[in-house]
Amino acid sequence: MSTSTTATTTTTQEGRSMVNMWSSSSTNTFVGYNGTVTNIGTQAIGTIVRDSAPFYIVGDNGGTLTEWQSTAMAGTVFVHSPYRNGPQMYRMYALEAATVSVYKNGVLEATQNVAAYSYETITGAYTSYVMSFNSTGSILLASWCTDSADYNPIPPASQTIYGSCSTLSAVYAYDYGETVSVTQSCSDGTTATLSAGSRATISTFGSQYTGKACKWTAPAGKLIGGATVGDGDGGDSTTFLPLTLFQQVTPLPKTLEYLFLISDQAATCSTASGTTYSLTGSATNGVYKYYTSSNIAAGTVLSCDAPITALGDDTSTNEEYQIILGPVWAYGISTTTTVTTTTTSTITTTTTSTTSAVSVSYSFLFGGESVSSVPGAILDTGHSYGDYKTSQGYTYGWLCDGSPMSSSQETSQISGVRAPPRSTYGLNHFDRENVCKSGSTYLPVTWKLDVPAGSYQVSVLFPESYKSQCSVMGTNAGCGSSSCTYSSTVTVGNDGFYIGGFGHDSGLCHSVGLVIISGEELDADFNGTGPVAPALQIALI
Repeated sequence: MSTSTTATTTTTQEGRSMVNMWSSSSTNTFVGYNGTVTNIGTQAIGTIVRDSAPFYIVGDNGGTLTEWQSTAMAGTVFVHSPYRNGPQMYRMYALEAATVSVYKNGVLEATQNVAAYSYETITGAYTSYVMSFNSTGSILLASWCTDSADYNPIPPASQTIYGSCSTLSAVYAYDYGETVSVTQSCSDGTTATLSAGSRATISTFGSQYTGKACKWTAPAGKLIGGATVGDGDGGDSTTFLPLTLFQQVTPLPKTLEYLFLISDQAATCSTASGTTYSLTGSATNGVYKYYTSSNIAAGTVLSCDAPITALGDDTSTNEEYQIILGPVWAYGISTTTTVTTTTTSTITTTTTSTTSAVSVSYSFLFGGESVSSVPGAILDTGHSYGDYKTSQGYTYGWLCDGSPMSSSQETSQISGVRAPPRSTYGLNHFDRENVCKSGSTYLPVTWKLDVPAGSYQVSVLFPESYKSQCSVMGTNAGCGSSSCTYSSTVTVGNDGFYIGGFGHDSGLCHSVGLVIISGEELDADFNGTGPVAPALQIALI
């Protein structure tokens, strides 16, 4: 589709790429950031659509909606539990060559080798089982019942997830059989504790998503997933999402009979016509929602002043679906923006050589030994920044006063490693031998991961002793004297992601035990090399 537009915008960030995971329909509805809605027709499974501006696509397979999947949802560790209507199917689409191990209630069910830019599907009787997926490479995952009910794009497992229970929900732990105490915190100010050793069920908050929004938080180092089924009509479901998959620009491809918005902030969303939607909730719990049962037209574009996630019910099918773009952030769509389409849209299908947007999902342990509750974690053993890289080529390690550690400084850092079970995951002191100093002045000690600029959900465990000057991305982590986990969505610039402390005897920041980071770069380079499925090249600016 070739469209020429002129627009006045306040920012120009990259959009996303989306993959057709399951839609074999002749109706695939594309909506662009300017509100233009187009049926792009039948597209092969595995087709990738890219644009520099935010957009969304949803398929209609005979009354069942199958959302295309943003590459922001890629990851290596997933957990899901179907509620009804088995057998179920799981489809794995690889953004790089991957071997995927699939576990059913903790028992190996299947192993799938998936070539880059291709997919594999497994089918089985999985109702009420906890299905865990561990991949050696970055993949997208979706689930669908064989009777066409409950289509779910599945996000990577996370420590904290957001959603709402329409008829029935479940939250489940990646580590099957291990008791995981999950805190439920909601927009109405209420809290509860769930035990997600296998799957914890939750009763309705109100049909058609009329109830509260909630977040579910697992202890540091634990990963969970969740979903809700049945809004009272149709036969679909939605999954619970981490903050890394929230967005500030949300184009709607279908007319909705209701709209439900969730955020961790008191966000306000507006449309080009001047309509505003203000999310309200609990500042204490950090959960806010907005709900309307008034119809909202296809082509409406929501621009929000804070990241949100959106779901609604299609008026033509009574199927609920989610609009998941990931961290597109503010694109400048507002009541003062003028967008003029100057040519008629056409559609071309081409085969290209490109790369997908880069998704990041890592866990780092600092105690020198693996821990079963953090599968696939990278072991950082105290070496200087520049000595080691991740599988995606991102450099990580330790710095003193902003520079890679010298030999003596590195020796001090390595000497601070303490193996698990100390503080559960083990730890490493910030400069155990106090070598990073200038005279009597303690200089900043930094651990850094050189991920691309983007928005990332992070969790950092500062496990022991003094913590008054522990920091994440230059901001004080706000820790007290007990074990402290800093969990937040952070914006990373060109300097990478980093945490900080000071030498051991400073009494300012003692140690780090675990870092979990996931998200996607903002400025994806789609002009590299590597084979990709036939792709629609869509340009809206």
